[in-house]
Amino acid sequence: MELGKFAWVGHPMAFEDIYGFMPSARIFKPIISKIPPSLIENICELLSPQNFIDFELNSKTKKAISGAGIFIPLTMRQMIMLEEEIIMRKIISACKIAQRLGAKLVTLGGAASMVGNEALDIAKKVDIPITSAKNYIASLAVDGILKACEMLDIEPKKSSVAIIGGATSSLGNVCSRILANHFGQILLAEKFEDINMVDELLNNVKSTDAKIIFRKYVSEITKEADVILVPIFAPGVDFNIKELKSGSVLCDAVAPFYIGRSVRSQRKDILVFEAPWCKLPENNTIKNEKFNSLQPNGVIYACLGEGVILTMEGRFENFSLGRKNITPEKVKEISIIAFKHGFRLPDLRCNGYVYTKDDITDLKKLREANALKAGQTINI
Repeated sequence: MELGKFAWVGHPMAFEDIYGFMPSARIFKPIISKIPPSLIENICELLSPQNFIDFELNSKTKKAISGAGIFIPLTMRQMIMLEEEIIMRKIISACKIAQRLGAKLVTLGGAASMVGNEALDIAKKVDIPITSAKNYIASLAVDGILKACEMLDIEPKKSSVAIIGGATSSLGNVCSRILANHFGQILLAEKFEDINMVDELLNNVKSTDAKIIFRKYVSEITKEADVILVPIFAPGVDFNIKELKSGSVLCDAVAPFYIGRSVRSQRKDILVFEAPWCKLPENNTIKNEKFNSLQPNGVIYACLGEGVILTMEGRFENFSLGRKNITPEKVKEISIIAFKHGFRLPDLRCNGYVYTKDDITDLKKLREANALKAGQTINI
């Protein structure tokens, strides 16, 4: 039985991803490769959103849904740098395409979910429910962190987690509130936080046993953290990768994963993983080569996943829309619904690399050696 249709609105994370979203561009790749990227971006800015893929997926409960992938021809750099009004027009146009295609829900991917007061302003201008998927991304980030800790024998209650570059953002706030129930210390750098929202965060975690520690700079908390969470795209974050603890964990929860991939390229002794991925229910595949070139087999973006999950559940609503709708209660709710329909946390990975048992064994040994140097005792 088919329940309904959703639409996923996405955009290229990097310039090369344009070929995945626009297969027709591959024909002209030899010519395009000789043109300066800035000129190509200027051309893309003139293009309209378009439907580039159709989905057919089945829940673990045997219910079937369909969906459409709508491409916004703007790179991540343009999504960050262009005037918000230009970007909003593109997103609103994509939402109207979704309506014409019969979608009952739009899920925003990448930087699209950050535009227009976290999409609240966009929702006011379209007649279709919108979700940003931040509740599901939070669920996967927290579950991934706890799984990584279990793999490395890190005891959260005796350990610290640093939230860098956005603890007071909607995603950082909800992850901090949940992680405070698991970790002994929450480390924050006040220079990069919205001071007006710090009190809100402190009030939300005061009922936990976690100790909140403030430092002035990000570099002060990253070098003492057992776990690091990157909850927002934060190009201004600055810290010394060489000073990170050997055998620690870094969770990059936001594309284009530049912090996580930078750390991974320089520090093989740290478990770095990208959070916003989810594993499809069994016997589901995306039968589209151009789309599969953008992501691992059997694994999809969490921003796409939340739209799929809500459609399978018949929940056509503004589920993750605006700061007030990103809460621990909703994180738990979407996690339960996802499990019901067969979605799972995938194997931990970074930049396409999936960690092996040997990798974990080596990381545990490095962590033990690091603890011994510091005069600590840990259980391995």
